[in-house]
Amino acid sequence: MEGCAGNRKEAEQYLARLNEMSSRCPVRPIHYCWVYSGLRELDTSMDYFEKAVAQADPFTLYADVFPTYFNLHQHPRFRQLRQALRLPGLHR
Repeated sequence: MEGCAGNRKEAEQYLARLNEMSSRCPVRPIHYCWVYSGLRELDTSMDYFEKAVAQADPFTLYADVFPTYFNLHQHPRFRQLRQALRLPGLHR
């Protein structure tokens, strides 16, 4: 993601595009989760991750193996959701 690569401006532009798109069609919360994770805004990223879990987004099932989620692995709310999703225990 742009934020992880140090491209904060590009990541913020991507967020603006997501917000603009959301006025015309639904945008899945997981997309916001990924961008905010890259920006290291972990509480906001977790808010969107929780929404994605509530909507049964299939991408949440890859939370232990997709690098996009690695910033979230130490977040207490992430650990709780991992258990709720019954993800296999990967130790990072």
